[in-house]
Amino acid sequence: MAKLTLLILISICLGGCGGGGESSSATPPISETVSDDTNTDTNADGGDANETGSDTDTLQPLMADLTVDEEFTFSTKLPLAINVDLNMGEVRAYLNICQKNVDGISADYTNCLYRSPLNNGQLDTSITLSRSDIELVAEIWFYDTSTDSLRYNWQFDETSELQAFEIN
Repeated sequence: MAKLTLLILISICLGGCGGGGESSSATPPISETVSDDTNTDTNADGGDANETGSDTDTLQPLMADLTVDEEFTFSTKLPLAINVDLNMGEVRAYLNICQKNVDGISADYTNCLYRSPLNNGQLDTSITLSRSDIELVAEIWFYDTSTDSLRYNWQFDETSELQAFEIN
């Protein structure tokens, strides 16, 4: 008996939530018309004697009206060349390139874009950034703990066609 009651209750709930039938009637599109009735005189019978206003349709730009240069790719990807040359000989070091932290000084280690050991203090590679408003911090850590780490900053250069992070 409890199963039958539960089955009836579920059927009623599902039916009450909507049947989802298809209908052939569609919602008509809403058109907006702006009328400018500034100086109108009305006759005694209710008609307009002198109408100087006119009905005008507001024209909204359409997506199809936009024109875009064929060379524009709509891509926000930005290649960044990374060139490191420390001129320190055979020193073992490690490079972290991370986004700048909210304090504007230190690196955000949860958002690092590149990490790699340096061979003889040198590295030539490239990475792809997702957008140009990212500020980066490069930190070079030395395996020899008596040498202090080095920190370099980079941000997008609007005047340069090719972006490069030069660390010397």
